[in-house]
Amino acid sequence: MSKEKPRAFLPQNVTEQMQYTHMKEAQERALKGQEAVEAVEELIGRELTANERKIVIAEGYTPDYYLDSKDIITRGVGQTKEYMDQDFDQVMKAKDKELRAYVDDYDTLNPRLQDALFSNNYRGSLAQSPRTRKLINDKEYSAAAVEFLKNDEYLNENTSQGIKNRFEETAAALREQAGESTWMDGINSLGRQVKSKFKDTFRPAVRAVEGVVDDFSEGAVNMYDAATDVATDIFGGVEQPASFDEISPTRFAGHIAYENGMSLDELQALNPEVEITRGSMGRALQSGQKLRVGSGWYENIA
Repeated sequence: MSKEKPRAFLPQNVTEQMQYTHMKEAQERALKGQEAVEAVEELIGRELTANERKIVIAEGYTPDYYLDSKDIITRGVGQTKEYMDQDFDQVMKAKDKELRAYVDDYDTLNPRLQDALFSNNYRGSLAQSPRTRKLINDKEYSAAAVEFLKNDEYLNENTSQGIKNRFEETAAALREQAGESTWMDGINSLGRQVKSKFKDTFRPAVRAVEGVVDDFSEGAVNMYDAATDVATDIFGGVEQPASFDEISPTRFAGHIAYENGMSLDELQALNPEVEITRGSMGRALQSGQKLRVGSGWYENIA
């Protein structure tokens, strides 16, 4: 295939239709998670840094040309345009330089926000929002979080949840930088990272069944240890949420759950200090008692 500049690939004839089919299949064959990490490490001849590892896990890897979710010709670790045929090391250096040109005080930001900004800049989302970049440089982090989520790709219902998660993580990290993080931000972030870790560690378990590795529990142990570390990092100094709803003589836990789009089990999970009785629809609770409400990390695991 010629190394023409990538474009939205619209097959016009039989040859292009065959190319289109081939590249769609290549996308399906792309390596994910730990398998992608191992392939890239073998390619570049060294272990990936923590930041490089996060990018590879988020993007996947294949040496083949493929079509991404926007039908843009892509290759390697989610590489498009002028980066498509560059080495991964070169791309990371170029993206780091680009990000530092966008964000004046990048090195002073909290590590979570640095990682989130790098991830979204790698895939081009930060470049699409000059207003977000200006608000970050003006240290208006809360406003930047709101502005960043106005992105058309994020708002498109057909955009994959994985990509939306990257947008949401950046918004949450911006709120944290502003000192406005909530307990729910931490729960959602933990859920996304545990989900990612599960995908990475499920494969060793499968390989164990197939007789490729000896210890079937390897994946589960790794996932538990990683989730414990992540939880410790996330919940240090994170504030409690401000979202509450109140029991009244005519309004029970069942009403609160229904009106906030939750099940009783989900309401109970957010309020472990009280007993919400399923049989009585929560009538055992006292009038005036406040319950935490809102979406939870379980939505991101599904």
